[in-house]
Amino acid sequence: MDIREKGHFGLEHLLHAANIPFSELESGILLQVPRRTTRIVLIDGIDRVAPRAEERLRELGYVSVECLAGGVDAWRDAGGEVFIGEDVTPKAFGEIVEEELHTPALNPREVAALIGKGEDVIILDGRTWPEHQGISIPGSISVPNGELLLRLPDLVKDPRTNVVVTCAGRTRSIIGAQTLINAGVENPVYALRGGTQAWRMAGLSLQSGSTNRFADVTPEGAARAEAFANDLRRKAGIPDIPHADVERIAGKGQRSVYLLDVRTREEFDEGHIAGSVHAPGGQLVQGVIRWCAVRRGLLVLIDSAPFVRAVSAAHWLRQMGYDARVLDGGVEGATSQVVKDDPPLAIPPFSSVALVDTDHARRLRTGNVLTIDVGSSMDYRNSHIAGAIWGIRPRLDDLCELVHQADTVIVYSAVAARAFLFAADLKRLFPAYDVCVLNGGLNAWRVAGGEVESTPDAPPDEACIDYLFWAHDRQKGNDAATLQYFNWEHGLPEQITRDGTSEFRILK
Repeated sequence: MDIREKGHFGLEHLLHAANIPFSELESGILLQVPRRTTRIVLIDGIDRVAPRAEERLRELGYVSVECLAGGVDAWRDAGGEVFIGEDVTPKAFGEIVEEELHTPALNPREVAALIGKGEDVIILDGRTWPEHQGISIPGSISVPNGELLLRLPDLVKDPRTNVVVTCAGRTRSIIGAQTLINAGVENPVYALRGGTQAWRMAGLSLQSGSTNRFADVTPEGAARAEAFANDLRRKAGIPDIPHADVERIAGKGQRSVYLLDVRTREEFDEGHIAGSVHAPGGQLVQGVIRWCAVRRGLLVLIDSAPFVRAVSAAHWLRQMGYDARVLDGGVEGATSQVVKDDPPLAIPPFSSVALVDTDHARRLRTGNVLTIDVGSSMDYRNSHIAGAIWGIRPRLDDLCELVHQADTVIVYSAVAARAFLFAADLKRLFPAYDVCVLNGGLNAWRVAGGEVESTPDAPPDEACIDYLFWAHDRQKGNDAATLQYFNWEHGLPEQITRDGTSEFRILK
C-alpha cells in the first residue's frame, strides 16, 4: 500500500501497489482493505509518514502492518520494475488486449470521412457522464463502458451500422469495442484511436455540454442484451455466487470480500445491498485497484436482472487475474437487505475536533484565526475561502509556525473525512489549541455569501504533491503532454513483461 500522495505515487511506484494517500488513509483503507487481519506493507517517500500511518492503522484494528525498508528507491535498486502513471495495470491490460486480439480501430480522420460520406455511423462515448458533458465529439452518445452491452440493442437496430467506441485516449475505447466484439455483436465495431484527444489533435471540433445520453432499456433490448451476456458468460466461464456463500465467506474472516454494485449511480441511490459500494462496471475495470486493494480478494459484482453489466465487467476482471463473480439474484434477490443510505464509516471519533457552521466560522474569523483548505491543490487554485492557506496532511509540520501565531484554526475540505483527519492530527500536535472543521466546506461558505478567491499559481507546482501534472495536462489541450501519454501507454506491455508479476489471461 503506497501511502504517498497521488503526485508522488504517479511518478514512480510498484505495479500492484494500491495508492491510499495518507491524507485520506483511514477512510480509504476501510473500503479498500475491509479485513483487519490482512497483511499490509506500507510504502512512503520523502515525507516519511509510514510511522504515523502505522499508528493510525493499529488504532483502526489492523494487526499486521509493516513498512518496506527504503521504499521505492530500494525496490528499484534491487532490480524491481517501477511504473509511472495511474491505473497502470488496467491500461497495460488494454494495450495487451489490442495487441493479442487485434481490436479494429479507426483514426479520427477516418471516422470523420465516414460521417462526411453519409455512412451509417454511431459514436458511443465509453467515459463517465460528467466526462462526456465536459467535452465530447459532436453527435456522440454517452454510454459508459459498463453500460455498453446492455444499452447497445436499443441504440443500434441495423446490424450494418458502424459502431465506434471512444474515450479520452485509448484504454476505454479498446476495452469498450472489444466487449461488444467478444459478446458476438453483429455490427462492424471499432475503437476510436486516441479518443477525444486525438480528435482534437486532428483539428476536428469538440463540444461541451452535451445532453446525449442512453435511454431506458426496453424489454426487447434487455432480452437481446441478455443473450449477448449469456454467450459471454459461457465463453469466459463466469460463475455466479449465492448470497449465502458470500455471507459464509465473509463470516469466516479469512478472505477480503468486496461487494461492488456495478449499476448506475441513480439505481444505486434508489436502493442497494447494505455494505455494498457503487463501482460502475466500466470504471471498475479501468481502475479496479481503487476499490479492491487486496489482489486475492473475492469480488462480488451486484447488478439487476438481466445482469448484463455484471457479466460484462466480470469477464474482463477475471482475465486480469481477479476472482470476480456475479451475485446470484442480484439486488432483487436481497430485498430484506436493500437500503438507501449506509451508516458512516467507523473512523475513530474526533471528540477533540468541533464541527462549526458558517455563521460560527464567520464570527471566529473576526479574531486571530488561521483557515486551512486541505482539499485538492487544484481545487484550491481555482477557488477557496478568502485568506485561507492550503495544507496537506503529510506536510502538516510545515504549518506549525503559522498555527503558533493563531488562536483558532478552521479546517475545511469538500471531503469531510479529509478535513477531520487533518484536524485530528493538528490537535495531537497542539492539544491546547482550538481546532474546528467547517461543516459543508467551501460550498456552504459560498452559499452563505462568504468571500472566495482564486490563486492560479498558488500553491506552486512543487508543492502540489497530490497532482500528477504530465498525466492531466493533456486534458488541457497540451499536445506534447498528450503525445507523452500515448507513448507511455504504448510502452506498458513491455514493462509488464519485464516485471513478470501480472496474471493476465486474455480470452482468445
